[in-house]
Amino acid sequence: MSTTSLDQLVLASGAVAEAADRLLAGHSAGSVALGRPAWAVVLAAIAHRSGRPLLLVPARDEEARDLAMDLSALLGNEAVALWPSRGAMAGGAVGVSGGTGAIVG
Repeated sequence: MSTTSLDQLVLASGAVAEAADRLLAGHSAGSVALGRPAWAVVLAAIAHRSGRPLLLVPARDEEARDLAMDLSALLGNEAVALWPSRGAMAGGAVGVSGGTGAIVG
């Protein structure tokens, strides 16, 4: 994936740039305060910059589904996979419980 102008703008922000650098170096991002609408834009920028898959595990199924949909709009459907929360059968309906994850990359 190549970095876009929006990615460069997003990653120029101090706290976001620090977190991205830490993630790309293989460390924890630490704590960054972001409003929910910014999650997908920041994560897409990090995915573009790293060129590697990211594993995202939101706290709730609704967040995971929303984030996967937002990331699909930014990165394309082929770059995002959504796994059901634990206890759900593969290919079955996903209910509300913690643990849904998405792979971006």
